[in-house]
Amino acid sequence: MKHQFATWGESRGKRLPASAYEPGLPVHVTICSFRRRKFFVHRLLAESISRLLDQESSTLAYCLMPDHLHWLLADASQMTRVVIRFKVWAKREAARLGWKKPLWQRSYHDRIPWRNEDLAEVARYLAANPVRAGLVAAVEEYPYQRVFTERFPRW
Repeated sequence: MKHQFATWGESRGKRLPASAYEPGLPVHVTICSFRRRKFFVHRLLAESISRLLDQESSTLAYCLMPDHLHWLLADASQMTRVVIRFKVWAKREAARLGWKKPLWQRSYHDRIPWRNEDLAEVARYLAANPVRAGLVAAVEEYPYQRVFTERFPRW
């Protein structure tokens, strides 16, 4: 059966070769909500997902938009395990809040930042998504984003 959304099909989405996911390299992951629905405009759900992201020790930065998540993780080699665990926890937390709908698309997009990229700049760009989308006038006004500069690796 052909699915309407490529990321919900049988494949695992577009991925880099396994060798690209070196231990200690950060990775920027984008996870879309199921069918790009704006689930995260629901305050309790967005707050709950944000708490999970805050508690994940490999989180360097994140921004939970109404229909997707931008997430900067510390270790590309652990990305798959961390993302799967997060999706399971998020689904359980959503169910605890009475959420019955699927929450996430099956796959996700990832990008390894270049070694010469400034991670703080990548994190600031990620956190500024709500401003660019017109949701808020300033980054500080958006409650579902964080940058943990104290967790940034030296590279």
